[in-house]
Amino acid sequence: MKTSQEVQEWIVPLYKSITDPLTELMDEFVVDINFERNEIILELENSKQLPDENITSFYSFFKWLRIKWKSREANPLRSEGTFDLLPIERVLYDWDEEFGGNDWAPDMKGFRPIDMFYDMDGFVGFFIGRED
Repeated sequence: MKTSQEVQEWIVPLYKSITDPLTELMDEFVVDINFERNEIILELENSKQLPDENITSFYSFFKWLRIKWKSREANPLRSEGTFDLLPIERVLYDWDEEFGGNDWAPDMKGFRPIDMFYDMDGFVGFFIGRED
């Protein structure tokens, strides 16, 4: 497993190579990454109760990662969006009530969002506790 410092050494130049050219086209372009080791992951490692190994490995390098952009008014190709990887404690939260998994949207039972965007109108995530 790589260390947080090793991840920073490749991820920061990668993001800069993408974001630097875009800043000229954008009114707003914000990248916010917290590279501290997440306490939840440390607690789970110490208690030997890790959830999926891929999720814990992914979250072992940072607490959150947010990117937000909005193109300039004069730009003929308008764009706006966000990319917001939630902290692991929000990912592991039981979202069934909020997403209707216990009532009106049973297909959402077990859904855990990783990325919430457009003021929580869009989600990317995964399902737990389901065979399908």
